[in-house]
Parts: sequence; structure tokens; C-alpha cells
Amino acid sequence: MEGAFELQKMVEASVFYQWIITSVISAIFFSFCDIYLFVKLFSVKVTKTKILKVVLLETTFRMIFALCIPIVIYRAIHIIVTVFIFKLCFKEKIERCILGEAINAISIISLELIFSKLFCLILPEVSTYISGMYNYKFKLCLTLSISISRLIICLVVKLKNVTIKMKNFMAKKNKIRVILISTIACMLILFNAIEMTLFITDFPYSIFIIDIISLILYFYISMKDIFRIAKLEEMDEKIHNLETYNKTLSIMYDNIRAFRYDFSNFVQALNGYAQINDVEGIKLMSESILKECKEVNNMGLLDPKIINNSAVYSIITNKYYLAQENNIAMNVEIMINFQELKISTYELCRILGILLDNAIEATKQCEEKVINVKFLKDFKVNRKLIIIENTFLQQDIDLEKIYEKGYTTKTDNLEKHGLGLWTVRKILSKSDNLNLFTTKDELFRQQLEIYE
Repeated sequence: MEGAFELQKMVEASVFYQWIITSVISAIFFSFCDIYLFVKLFSVKVTKTKILKVVLLETTFRMIFALCIPIVIYRAIHIIVTVFIFKLCFKEKIERCILGEAINAISIISLELIFSKLFCLILPEVSTYISGMYNYKFKLCLTLSISISRLIICLVVKLKNVTIKMKNFMAKKNKIRVILISTIACMLILFNAIEMTLFITDFPYSIFIIDIISLILYFYISMKDIFRIAKLEEMDEKIHNLETYNKTLSIMYDNIRAFRYDFSNFVQALNGYAQINDVEGIKLMSESILKECKEVNNMGLLDPKIINNSAVYSIITNKYYLAQENNIAMNVEIMINFQELKISTYELCRILGILLDNAIEATKQCEEKVINVKFLKDFKVNRKLIIIENTFLQQDIDLEKIYEKGYTTKTDNLEKHGLGLWTVRKILSKSDNLNLFTTKDELFRQQLEIYE
């Protein structure tokens, strides 16, 4: 009601257009700083055109809220809407969006409340915060002060290269902690804002400053603890991968020792076949030698430096050893940098796990047990390919039905099967740069296409 009354007063005083212009300038500056800080802090890869589009979108919402929503609840609505804008436009994880907007909210509202108190004392015609927000002089002074302060913050972030390092694949409990702490921080700063909005003339300024400092310290310490826990979990994951790698090296070492021990026998056997011109014997012996060499080479690729994503490394090595236990030859070819893949680690691990499990299950039933796993780059159309091929029993497999919920070619434990590829299709449907192409010939082939 007070907002509508103040707008009516501006119309009567013929200063409404000045207020509108000031509000637009304010919305543009604040939106730009919000987006710039979010992009820089979380190292979001976007184009300048994308940033301008999002600035325009957020500016539009700010203006609509300023005209239609009471000041008391304006900020809360704006925080919620901005989180969804970041989520939809930048395709970032929800915990990053909420944390980013919490940082923006704390910085902008703290500055706004500090400067609003100052300008309420300077401008005699402004008695309350709400009346000040409908006074174009007050709003212009407030906008300039906050914008300059936030631009300085943006400059410091850029020059110091300040970033918040959050893994794409965080543990669920850490995600919940980030969301909870960020939400609480937003609520506390909003309560401070409401107190200042309603009681700016009577509110003890020293207590307000103490509240703001306490909130910032609480937020900083809480987030630091969360990231420290996440870092420890990451280190634990790396230790686990190193243990797996040590196991790989140990097996490779034993294979090489055995190969070296038998090498003289191989040479003698080849010489024997050569003396009697037994070409078929030489071929068979050569195939056996090459097979052992290939196994050693394959294991050499199971290196965390080559598979430079801890979660993916864990998936591939575990499935490799599972294949070995079932006497399946898994050939691995890696020609990509996993850090460059335009897919979240969580989604990639889910898809890889399902496709490799299916390949192992299908291959176990065959006499010839072979799985080929290839990670390639297609330079022609700027995409990455993950290809999984496996031997399979020549049976009538409907390539359309395999993605249906509950469909399975297995005959035992039906309730446990039929969800894998259905889950993969659900993941693919949520992304506009992923495609899965399935074919069957001599080998059953699944080709995951990840476009840039």
C-alpha cells in the first residue's frame, strides 16, 4: 500500500519518469555485477552475448518486481528468480546457483543497507527506507554508491583471479550442506534488510554493523569447512585411485616378468616352426605373443594421468577388473582429455557404468569374450565419442525396445533388469548436446556422442 501511495505521489510531482530511468540504470548495474561475479567466481564458460542476454533478462525481472512487488518481499522474490535464471541460462548445478546468489545477496544488501542509512541522514525529504526507494534522488545516490563498490569487488575478483573450486560431482551430503548454509545466509541477510526497511530511523546502527559482520564471518567459516571436507573426500578418492593404480602396476609387473621369463621359449618355438616352414604355427605363436603384449598395453592405459578424471578412472578400472574376473578381454583406447568433456561427471559415470555393465553381461554368454572401449575425438563435427563394442549372442534384439522401461533380454531376476538403458535415455533427454547411437552387426555397438 505504501509503495502504491509513493508511486502516486511521484506521478503527481512529475518525477515518475526520472524514477523509472534511475530504476533501469540501477537494475542494469546490479544485474551485470550479479552475473559477472557468478561467472568469475565459478569459472563459468560463457560468451559475451550470453552474458548480455542474461543481464537483459534479470534487468527485466528487476523492473517488474520494482513496480509490482512490495519492497519488503522484493528481495526474497528476486533471489529465488535469479537462482532459476542462473540454473536455466548457465546450465550450472543448483548448489552453485544458490551459493552464487547468496554471495551476491550478502554483498549487495549489506552495501545497500549501509549506504541507505547514510543517505537517509543526508537527504531531508527521505524519512524511511521505503519512501527513499520511491525517491529518484535517493535511489540514484544509492545506485551509484553500490555500483561503484561492487565494481571494485568485481575488479578485485578479476585481478586476484578469485575462484570458488567446487567439484561437478560433489557428495550428496556436501551438496545439501552448501544449499542449507547458503539458504540460511540469505534468510539472515533478508531479516536484517527487513528490520532496516521498517525501522531505519530507530534501528541501532552499531548493532546492525555487528549483525552484518557476524553473518559474513558465519557464512565464510561455514563454507570454508564444507570445502575443506570436500577436499578431504577428494584426497580420499585420489588415494583410492592410487591404490587401484598400484594394483594395475603390480599386475603389469608380474605379466612383464612372466613374459620375460618365457621369451626365450617363445623364440625357440618360433625358430622350430621356421625351420620346418610351418607358417600356421608361426601365426598362432605370434597371435599368442601379441595377445599378451596387448593385455600389458591395455593395462598401461589404466593410468590416472591418462584418464584424468578420478570418478571416471574408478569406473573404468573397476569394470576392467570385473571383465578380467569373467575371462573377458577388454581393449581400451583413449584419445581424449576427460576434463574437456561437455557433460557432468555424475551423468558420465552413470552412463558409462550402465553401458559397461550391459556389455559385460552380454559378453559373458559368448564363446569369444571381447569388449572394446574407445574414447575418441571427431574433429570433423567437433564432438567427443565414447564407443563401447562387445560380442553378443546373435539373437533378435529390438534396438527401439531396449530403451523401454522393463525391457530386458535376460531370463533370470527380471525385476532387477530393464532399467539401465531406460535411465540412460532419461539422462540424454535432459541434455541438448548428448546422443546415443546403437547398432548391431558382428559386435553390439553403443556410441555416446558428446557435442561441444
